[in-house]
Amino acid sequence: MNVKKTSRRTKSGIYSLAISLVMIALVIGANLIVSLLPKSVVKIDTTAEKLYTVSGQTEQVLAGLSEDIQIYLIVEPGKEDSYIVNLLGRYAQLSRHIKLNRINPLIHPTFTLNYSDETVENNGVIVTSSARSMLVQQNDMFEYGFDYTYYTNATVFTGERKLTGAIRYVTEENVPTVYQLSGHGETTISERLTEAIVTENMDLKGLDILTAGSIPTDASAILLVSPQTDLSADEASILQRYLDQGGKLLLISGFCAEPMNNLYAMLSAFGMEPVQGVIIEADGARSISGYPYYLLPVLHEHTITNPLIQDHAKIVTPTAMGIREMATHRSSLVISPLLMTSDKSYSKTDPYGTQTFEREAGDLSGPFRVGMTAEERINDRDIKLAWYSSDMMILDQADDIVSGSNIDLVVNTLGWLCNQENGINVRAKSTVTPYLTVSTALKNIMGTVITVILPAAALAAGVAIYSYRRRRK
Repeated sequence: MNVKKTSRRTKSGIYSLAISLVMIALVIGANLIVSLLPKSVVKIDTTAEKLYTVSGQTEQVLAGLSEDIQIYLIVEPGKEDSYIVNLLGRYAQLSRHIKLNRINPLIHPTFTLNYSDETVENNGVIVTSSARSMLVQQNDMFEYGFDYTYYTNATVFTGERKLTGAIRYVTEENVPTVYQLSGHGETTISERLTEAIVTENMDLKGLDILTAGSIPTDASAILLVSPQTDLSADEASILQRYLDQGGKLLLISGFCAEPMNNLYAMLSAFGMEPVQGVIIEADGARSISGYPYYLLPVLHEHTITNPLIQDHAKIVTPTAMGIREMATHRSSLVISPLLMTSDKSYSKTDPYGTQTFEREAGDLSGPFRVGMTAEERINDRDIKLAWYSSDMMILDQADDIVSGSNIDLVVNTLGWLCNQENGINVRAKSTVTPYLTVSTALKNIMGTVITVILPAAALAAGVAIYSYRRRRK
């Protein structure tokens, strides 16, 4: 009897040992296989902002490379920035034309002088091609501010935007020139917007049409921001002639009490007209809480807005005026909405004289467009116009409300106008660690499950197993 028991125990032990050895072999084999896979497969980016994942725009730029790009990371050993190192590694994985090199400035102190007269900081990056080079300093890849979601100091990583822009800069043959009109009390655009435009490899210059007498031949697009007085008849005629010849125009304007007959007449030639007044949004989900004139319009699908829609970004348009497609226009014109208010919105036709935000008799009913484009192709010439009807949307304070989406939208629009869709702006990414937010209801449910239901279930299962074993005996 004891021999049989010993035999069974021996067989059971051998069986268990065999199973253990097989499982160990499987684990070792799986680890060996995984170790041979590329890092892009085995590393998963779980950060909310996708800090270690490049955007579709960057992938498109890298896929289009036809020559080798040398990237030099200037850094002393042990002082590498993890965000920059990981990002450069992803670039190299995505394109065989990206050649990464680490340069220790302690060993090669004069190396950077071949490319820049600036003193290069640790983690500075030099991007170079056969045509030109560009230096991106570490400080240029980070922005510092305050995160109002978590009420803490926030660091925003803009490395992908800067480095992808540098790659485009060293590989593109021509850099588009955008002329900003002046002479009508226009708003000076912020340093933030200027930097974003330059980062996207566009040359931004000023232009007074009356002084110049014409639009320069190298103009890729014209930018008109918040004019406070109307264009003269001559200026409107020059601008109209430029557009008819395949020109591009971005207009950012708001409600203005001054008549703009010449400007609006020119826009009407391309099927667009204003709805005079300031829009109030009655749908609480489509405006900033407590500020019904700070609109959060719906984004419509377009080459300009698609990257923002994919990122679930919001746009804020303070004190916006309505704009609309004219009832009749040339059939060759293609008018597309970009931003739209809800059907609960309404427009105050006399915003300076109104005493309330509540709806009154005489207010115009929505929905309204607050962003739209017009396109027309004539004799192989592509005419493009874009119009946003909130001049406050480009202010830094408004841009902060939506974490930079407003600036992204403007730069995307200029990229579309200049036929640089592959340069659509890469969004910056916050390095703030997001907190898990649990509602009161969910907290109560989880508490009940953990403290009552699970212990009760375990106790019931124990009693059932004990009773079953008692009956078997």
